Parts: sequence; C-alpha cells; structure tokens
Amino acid sequence: MAEGVCKLCRQHQKLIRAHLMPDVLRKGIMSDVSEDLIEVDTVSGRSKIKRTLQFDPSILCSRCDGQIGKYDEVLGSFVKSWVKHPDRDVEREFADDLVVVRQPCHVPSLVISLAAILLRFSFSGRYPEFDLGRYYEQMFSEWVRSGSLPEDVDRLFSIILIGYSADVIVSAEGRDPYDMSRVMRGQPRGGRFGHAHIYSFELPSLFFAAKVGKGGWPSRLRGYPTLENYTDEVEIPCVPFRKSMTLYEVGNSVKTNRAWIDRQRAKRARR
Repeated sequence: MAEGVCKLCRQHQKLIRAHLMPDVLRKGIMSDVSEDLIEVDTVSGRSKIKRTLQFDPSILCSRCDGQIGKYDEVLGSFVKSWVKHPDRDVEREFADDLVVVRQPCHVPSLVISLAAILLRFSFSGRYPEFDLGRYYEQMFSEWVRSGSLPEDVDRLFSIILIGYSADVIVSAEGRDPYDMSRVMRGQPRGGRFGHAHIYSFELPSLFFAAKVGKGGWPSRLRGYPTLENYTDEVEIPCVPFRKSMTLYEVGNSVKTNRAWIDRQRAKRARR
C-alpha cells in the first residue's frame, strides 16, 4: 500500500484502494442473482460487465474508508430493498399517472451516503470536471465524520430520487435484454447549472440527482420531492423507463466545456 495524505482526515497514512462508487452496490444486489452488474460509461455510453467497481488508491486511509463504509452499507441496503420492493412490480408501461412507492430508511444516513459518493469523486481527481471545491468538500467531510446533518441542509444540498418500475427491460450492444436492477452508471454526469452544480447517477433501478449550491433545479426536475424533507421514510416516484428518458437529458443539459475543465485541472494542480 502506498503512503500519502488521506483526503478525509488530512493525516499522513497508508492509503488503500477506495471505491468511488460503493462496491456494496455490486456485492449486495448481485449476490441474489446469477447475473453480473452492468456498468454504463457516462461519457461513451458503452456498457460492460463489472465484477468490481472503480477505485482510487490515493485518496483514503483504511480508517476513513471504514467510516464512509457504514454509510455505503445504508445505501446498499436501501437499493437492495428497492430492487425487491413488491410495489415496483406494477403494470404501468402505458399509464399516465405517477406511482409513488414508500420505503422506510434512516434518511439522514442515506443523505450522507450519497454525499460521500460525491465527496470521493471530488477527492479523486480522475474526473477533472467533477470538483466540489474546498468549501463543499469540507462540509461533506464534516457530515461523514460527525454522522449528522445541519438543520438547514437543503439550503446548500438537495437530492431527488426517482425509481424505475420492475417491468423495465433495456438492451445493450449485442447483448440480450436485461432488467435495470443490473444497471448502473459508474461516473457522475453533469456540472454547473446557474448558481449550483447538478450531478446525476444511475444506481440499480434508481436515478438520483444531487444539487450542490444555492441555485435552483433544472425545469425538468422541478416538482419532484427532495430526499432531505423526510426523516424515517422516503416517497419514491416510480416511472417506466420509457418515460424516464428525459432524466438522461438532465445530465446532458448541464454543459461542461473544455476550457472550464482545463481551469479545474489548473486549480487542482495549485492545491
């Protein structure tokens, strides 16, 4: 193991291979099925079977990775419960009304788990367009260390979750059709939108968008319930995949041009 400064505790430590997307998403969900997880690349759109998710060996020590790991377990349990939720198994392919499914969970821990994903991608530097900046890195780090959220968390951080119904089947290049419970996007998509940064991820059978900053949501996402307004239960809008195509456009509508990416690289080099 290499040695260096851990990005979370800021101490010189032995560093480990820290997963950017929690590997529990692969282990916990795929342990119950005979098929592998399929990861879709955000940039190219190509899909590939994944038996481990991407990691970075230069960002976290084992202690801090373990501290984040307990929130990864919360997210893994939440996604696994959602994939198996009986109310997802509905015939809504041609329905116009929106189905809302309720699922119990400890919402503050779930919010921290999603913030921890963004934090690791920002720490990593593998995606120069993904940079929360020092202020938000420090804010999210404090949430992870303390295990608590400020009362006004929604002022600077907001999350929307949207689920896919169980009858969703999509196909990849040359492969047989597969259920969305096997599919995830391994990298964040999005960037600056007004006075905020909007990032979206595709988890197994779940889409989530995170807004970091004081700005508002893109028009396509306005009106959806935000996660931080709940405490011990989440209401998840459940949509057929054919109606969710505009969700992909959310990430595409938040443009990140090459000049801006180059500035982000320069900022990192000066740190």
